[in-house]
Amino acid sequence: MGACDGKVALITGGSRGIGRASALRLAHEGAHVALVARDIDGERLGRSLAATVEDIQAIGGRALALAGDLTDPSFRRAALVEQVEADLGPVDILVNNAAMSVFRDVVEWAPSKVRMMFEVNVMAPWELVTAVIPGMVQRTRGWIVNISSGVADPHRARPGGAAYGGTKAMLDQMTRCLALELEGTDVVANVVSPQGASRTEFVNQLVAAETLGADLTEPLEVMAEAVLAFATAPPGVSGVVTRDLELLEQLGRPVLDLTGTQILEGYDVADLPARIDELTESASKDRDLRGAWGQTWTSESNARD
Repeated sequence: MGACDGKVALITGGSRGIGRASALRLAHEGAHVALVARDIDGERLGRSLAATVEDIQAIGGRALALAGDLTDPSFRRAALVEQVEADLGPVDILVNNAAMSVFRDVVEWAPSKVRMMFEVNVMAPWELVTAVIPGMVQRTRGWIVNISSGVADPHRARPGGAAYGGTKAMLDQMTRCLALELEGTDVVANVVSPQGASRTEFVNQLVAAETLGADLTEPLEVMAEAVLAFATAPPGVSGVVTRDLELLEQLGRPVLDLTGTQILEGYDVADLPARIDELTESASKDRDLRGAWGQTWTSESNARD
């Protein structure tokens, strides 16, 4: 039996990157997975939502593709939950992964673009949480996993990071408060961020172009394993805001491949402390994020869906 047998998971930003990896990891553990992206068949960086669904179905899993533009404030996010419940059943696990990660100087942001980032990074998770929480509380079980970023760290500001870091910081604080409000319900809410830059398709392009050093990156399997850990957390483990490798080290849990059958090379439990130290040292160096992600608005390449 898998750790998620019979559970229904709703994952935003499921076409590629962390969302796709998490979907496959949960599906291999028996979850029925509903995935959201702006469109179903359109490919971005070589991936589509339809392809993720096909990958899950190929292993005998149940998957549902849902098109939804989370940048659009008029889009009713609760409708996604209603459709999942109609097709797969009540949502047990919500993974708020979709994000827009553009880095620009404060004075260069157009207000409309800031609002667009706020819609994806804050309002979409907020509305989805409010849509699933009543049912979770009634059923006395539920898992909220919000995906954040180290750029949200209030003790370390970086040029260009005001919008992305600020929206992710709000997501972190929302989760902490939500956890307090859910005490006694057996519904938990937690936040996990990558220790290094997750090797998404976009990050792979940056590494290939030598715009981003490989020493700052980590495999997608690390976040997928951390998402699974929080998607199966026991009641009471709530309000945690942490990094993926630090979480896994604390749990004494290795990083497995997306099938859950093999330990990823270099990521056994004994390997994790050294890897955390390496990434922490690299991340402590002053870097201009605008140099990596650019100052031109590129929602196609920098939106995580």
